[in-house]
Amino acid sequence: MKLKILLLAVLFANTSFAVTLNKKASPDSTENKTLTAESLPPEFDKWSVCQKVDWLMEHMTLSEKIDQLNYNRQVNISDDDKKNNRFNIPRFVALDGPRGIHDTTTEVCYPVPLSIAASWDTALAYKVGKAFGKTLIHHKTNQLLAPALNIIKHPLAGRNAEYLGEDPFLSGKIAAAEIKGIQSEGCIATPKHFACNSFETGRFRVNENVGERVLREIYLPAFQLAVEEGKSKSLMTAYNSVNNNFMSANAHILNILFNEWSFSGYIISDWDAYMENSSAALTAGSNVEYPGSTFFTNNNIEEAIKEGMLSESLLDVRVRHILERKFDPQLYNPDKNNYKDVYNVDEQRKLAADVSSNSIVLLKNSGSLLPLKESQTVALIGPFADSDLLIGNQGSSTVFPERKISVRKSLEEQPGNNVAYAEGCKALFDENLKLLSEFPCKAEYFANLNCEGEPVIIRNENSIRKSSFKETGSAEQADGISNKALKFDGNSYLKIGTFNGYEKDQDFALSFWVKLDEKNDKVAPIFSSYIWGVLNLDFTSSGFNIYMIEKQASKKIEAVLPVNEWTNIILMRRNGSLELYYDGEKKGEVEFAFPISGGPLYLGGNPDADKNASCTIDEISLYSKALSEDEIKKIVTGNNFAYDKIFYESCNSIQEIMSGNEKEEVKIDNKNLSVRWTGDFIPNKTGKYYFVISSNSGVRFFIDEKIIFDQWQEAWIEGKNRQCWIEMEEGRKYKLQIEYSSIFDNQRTLSGFIKFGYAEPDENQLKMIEDAVSIAKQQDVAIVVAGVPQIPLQGEANDNETYNLPGYQDELIKAVAKANPNTVVVLCSAGGVEMGKWINQISSLLEVFYPGQEGGLPISDVLFGKINPGGKLPVTYPVTTDQLEVNVVQPDFETTVCGFGYRLFDKKNNEPQFPFGFGLSYTTFSFSNLSIKKEDKYNIEVSFTVTNTGKTAGAEVAQLYVGQQSCSEERPVRELKGFSKVFLNPGESTSVTMYLNEKSFSFYSEEKKKWIIVSGEFNIEIGNSSRDIKLRKAIRL
Repeated sequence: MKLKILLLAVLFANTSFAVTLNKKASPDSTENKTLTAESLPPEFDKWSVCQKVDWLMEHMTLSEKIDQLNYNRQVNISDDDKKNNRFNIPRFVALDGPRGIHDTTTEVCYPVPLSIAASWDTALAYKVGKAFGKTLIHHKTNQLLAPALNIIKHPLAGRNAEYLGEDPFLSGKIAAAEIKGIQSEGCIATPKHFACNSFETGRFRVNENVGERVLREIYLPAFQLAVEEGKSKSLMTAYNSVNNNFMSANAHILNILFNEWSFSGYIISDWDAYMENSSAALTAGSNVEYPGSTFFTNNNIEEAIKEGMLSESLLDVRVRHILERKFDPQLYNPDKNNYKDVYNVDEQRKLAADVSSNSIVLLKNSGSLLPLKESQTVALIGPFADSDLLIGNQGSSTVFPERKISVRKSLEEQPGNNVAYAEGCKALFDENLKLLSEFPCKAEYFANLNCEGEPVIIRNENSIRKSSFKETGSAEQADGISNKALKFDGNSYLKIGTFNGYEKDQDFALSFWVKLDEKNDKVAPIFSSYIWGVLNLDFTSSGFNIYMIEKQASKKIEAVLPVNEWTNIILMRRNGSLELYYDGEKKGEVEFAFPISGGPLYLGGNPDADKNASCTIDEISLYSKALSEDEIKKIVTGNNFAYDKIFYESCNSIQEIMSGNEKEEVKIDNKNLSVRWTGDFIPNKTGKYYFVISSNSGVRFFIDEKIIFDQWQEAWIEGKNRQCWIEMEEGRKYKLQIEYSSIFDNQRTLSGFIKFGYAEPDENQLKMIEDAVSIAKQQDVAIVVAGVPQIPLQGEANDNETYNLPGYQDELIKAVAKANPNTVVVLCSAGGVEMGKWINQISSLLEVFYPGQEGGLPISDVLFGKINPGGKLPVTYPVTTDQLEVNVVQPDFETTVCGFGYRLFDKKNNEPQFPFGFGLSYTTFSFSNLSIKKEDKYNIEVSFTVTNTGKTAGAEVAQLYVGQQSCSEERPVRELKGFSKVFLNPGESTSVTMYLNEKSFSFYSEEKKKWIIVSGEFNIEIGNSSRDIKLRKAIRL
C-alpha cells in the first residue's frame, strides 16, 4: 500500500508597517559583535515592546536580522546556543495542524476540521481552539499551523477533510472562533493556505488564473474573517501561483491583506515554497521562509540590497514585525514557561467526542429506523467498522492517536448490545491480489507537454513501465540466485522503482540478494533512496547509513558484506527501529521512529553519488509489514512468499527493466515530453477490474474515450497511485488510453515516471460479501460502516480520482440492503460519494466524516439515541460529478461566482443528492415570526422564532440567506450571511436574532474596483438548509 508523506511541520514568520529608526544596523560594527546578553540595558525587561524592538533594531547586525527571516535558524537551538544568544530573543516553535497537534508523539486526535464545520457551532470551535492552545503549551510550543481555510469546490480535492466547507462565510466564522480560542491561551494561530489552494495535484508550481471578483467573493473572504474577526497573528501563504505570481511574492493579494484588512501579523511560507526571489517575497510582504535558508540567505539578501532590489528600511520593517510578536507579553515563551501547563487528557478526549457528536449529519431516516432500540440485534459490517480508517489521518495534518475507539469496540462494550461482526470487503486493493502489467499498446511520444501535434516517435510496447525519462541508468544481465540478475560494473546505477511512504509507527521490510565483486568501492551505494526533505538512505558493503536532513545527523549500522558470495539483505523497521539482517542474522539496529515519504529506489549507486557499486543484485521485494523469524528463514532459503508484498522485481527480464530507463531513439527533452499509449483491453471474466497508474507527473486515463480521471499536473515527489475500480464484461473489447506529461521534470530537477497496472476481479472480496450477507440476514438491523480511505486515496498532495466508494463497498452495501431492509450506512467521506447504486435500498444514512480517535463512541451514541444528531452539511453533495462545472484539477478557475456548491445548483435549478446546510434530526422544528428591522440604511436586524415541535431534545441550525432579486451583474440566488445553532427541549421555543450590514448586500465590481451595492429588492430568507427555506421577506435597498 502506498502511503502519503507525513511532514512534521514547524514554522515561524512576519508583519508590515513602516517605522523610522534613528540608527541603521551596522553589520560589521565591533560594538554589535561584542555585545552580549549580559550587557543588555538593565531596564530592558521593563521596557514596552516598542522600546525593546527599537533598541534591538539599532544593535542587530544584518546577519542577525536575516536569521529572524529563517525558521530553521531558530527552532532547534541547543542549550549552548541559547546561552550564547546575544539578545535572548524569544522563539516561535510551531507544530502542524489543523485537527490537533501533529508531533512525533501520540496525542488526542480530534475529528477532521470538515467535521468541526459540520457542527455549525462557533462556541464549540472556540473550545477546540483553546484545547489546541493548551496542547501546544503541553508540548512546549507556541504556534499552530491552523486552521486551513481553502474553499472546497470539488468532492475529490485532496485536502477537503482539512478545510471548513464550500462557503466562505461559514468557513470564516468557524475559523475566527477557533483562532480566538488558540490565541486566548498565549499561542499563535496561523490560518493557511493563502490563497486558492483548492486542489493538490501540481500545487507546488501550478499557476491559477482567477478573476478579481471571483477571488474577492469566493476565495478571500474566509481569510478576511480570520484576520478581522479572529485577529490572527500569523498567516501562511500557499505553494501555488495566482495570476502569475507565487503567493509568497504576490504583492497584489498581500496588499489586500495588509492595506484593506489591516493585518498586523506576520507571513510565513509553506514548507520549501517557491518564493521567486528574496527581494520579491520581502517586498510583497513575506516575513519568514519555512524551513528557511533557500531564498532568505545572507548572500541573496546582501546582493539584493547591493543591487538596489531591496532596501534596508524595508528589511527592517519585516524583521520588526517578527520581533513585535516575539516580545508580545501575552505570547507563551517555551524557554521561560510563562504559562502553566493545564493539559488534561480526559478533558481533551471528551471534547474530541463532543465535536463528533455535534457534527454527525443524519442524511436519511426512512420509517424512523433510527434511533435503534437496545433490544434490537445488530449486524456490524464494513471495512471502516473496526479499522483505523475511521480516524482519517493523512499528511501533515496527521495526529498520532493516544488511543483508538472503533465502532465495533464501542458497540460491543455497550451493555445489552447483541452485535455480530463481519468486515464485508476491503476498502482498498488487496495487496495479496496479483497486479498485472502486460498491456500491448501503441506508444506515441510528443515533443511537448500536452500530446499535441504529430508524435516524433510511434512504436509498439508491451507494457507501460517507465522508471525514468531522464536518467541513463543501466545494468547487464547475469546469472542470479535463482534465474537471472542485474549486474553493475561500478560505472552505472539503475532506478528500479519507488520506495513507499510510511507513517512513523508502520513497519516495513525490504529484501534483496547481492553478490559483491572484489573491485567494489566500499563507500559506493549498493542500494539507495532519497526521501525529499527528510533523509538519505544508503546501503554499502560496510553497512547501512541514514542521513537525516532536518537534523543534519547520521545513523549507521556497521556490518561488512562478504565478497563473491550471494548474501540476502533485509532492511526492516519494527517497533520504531530499523534492523539489518545478513542471511537471516541480525547485524544491528538504529532508532527509526519517524514518518517518511516515498522516494526513488536506486540499485548500484545514486545519481547524486560520485561512486557506483560493483555487484550483482537479484530478487527485490518490499513488504508492508515486519517479517517474522519464520518468514525471514523462508526468504533466506529461497522460498519467497507473496503475503503483504507490495513491490517485487525478479530481475529476470533485463529488456523490460531497461525499457523503463532508456533515452528515446529520437532525443526528446525530458522536460518537454508527453506520451499517449492506446490499446485494446479484453477481460477474460466479468467483474470489477482494478486499474492503477503510478506516477509523479501529469496523467489522464480514458476507457472507450470517456475520461476516467484527469490530473494533468505534477504529483508528490515519490508519486501517487491514481486508481479506480471499473465494472467490465467478459470478452468485450475496451479501448484504454493513458496519457503522460513530464510536468514533473519540467518543474523539478528530479525525473518523472509512470507505471500502469491492473488486477482481475477479486473472488475473495465476493466471498467476504457473501459472508456479510449471511450475518445480515440473521440480525434485526444491519449497519455498514463504509467510506473513502484518506490514505492512499484522498489527502495532502493527493486528489482522489473517482466519486465512487473504492473497492467493493458499493456491492457490499447493495447486497446487505437486499438481505436486510433495516440497513443503516455510516459514511466516512470528505464531500460525499456517488450513492445511486444503494441510496434507495437503505433505510438510514449517517455522514460522520472522519471522527478521530474517539469516533466509535459518538457514532454508537447517535445510532442508539443517546445523542440526537444535529450536524449540517458544510458542502453540497452532488448526485454525480457530472452535475459539476469544475474539475478537481483546474488551473483556470471558474469565471462566475456561481461556479460550484449551492450557488451552482441554485443557478441551474438542479437537485443535488443532499444540499448545503442539510441535516435531519430525531425531532422536528418550526420557524415563525420573521421580523426585519432597519437600524439604518444597510444595518438590519433580523429576528424569528424557532420551536422544537417534536418529542426529543435536539439542536437546529437556523440559516440566514440573502439574495438580490434582479441586478445588472450576476448575483447568486442566495448567499449565507448568518447562522445560529440552538438547543431546545421538546415544546421549547427561542427567539433568534441576527444582524446584516453593508457587506451582506454588496458585491465586488471589477469595473469600479471596489465593493458596491446596486439598489433593488433583496430576499431575506430563513431556512434549515439552502434548499429548505421556511421564512422569506423582501426588503428594498
